Amino acid sequence: MTITFRLSSPGDRAGVLAVLAASRGEGLSAQERAQQGFVQGSFTEEMLARVEAGPGVVVGVDDSGAVVAVAMTMTQTPAGGPPASLGLYMRRHHDDKRWAMYGPVAIASSHRGRGLMRPLLAEVSRRLDGYELAAGFIDADNAKSMAVHTAVGMTVDGYFTVNARRFAVVTFRPGENFSPTE
Repeated sequence: MTITFRLSSPGDRAGVLAVLAASRGEGLSAQERAQQGFVQGSFTEEMLARVEAGPGVVVGVDDSGAVVAVAMTMTQTPAGGPPASLGLYMRRHHDDKRWAMYGPVAIASSHRGRGLMRPLLAEVSRRLDGYELAAGFIDADNAKSMAVHTAVGMTVDGYFTVNARRFAVVTFRPGENFSPTE
């Protein structure tokens, strides 16, 4: 089966929302969520439309056209919560850089462990070429996501706290030869 990576279109929104919702880890214990990874926040078609208007949502689609991987990119952080705190962190620590937000990222459970993170991030990196830095945040309790992101070569740049929850800031340089090793 071939997976193609590209920017999403309005016709992909239901698939994007399904992958993100399934990746929230609802119904799992805290330990299971940490081991399997999880996505934060809820998303709507309207939110996706706004994100698509920026650098966009990178999707991986299988031969049938089903969305199996998702990575959002934004140039403006949404107001409130961890995204706003990421923006504050970046202004404090990287005010001299042109940066874009990366994430959330999710891979359908049926396709995890198949090496999709590498080409997904390579497409994100290509789409963000021209930015000096890409930054995302990961809940410090999300052991799986922390392990995957550091294994693919992202840097843990620092941490911030929101509502007593600790988040790691992960960064990479877009446009470079992104050769992660999932």
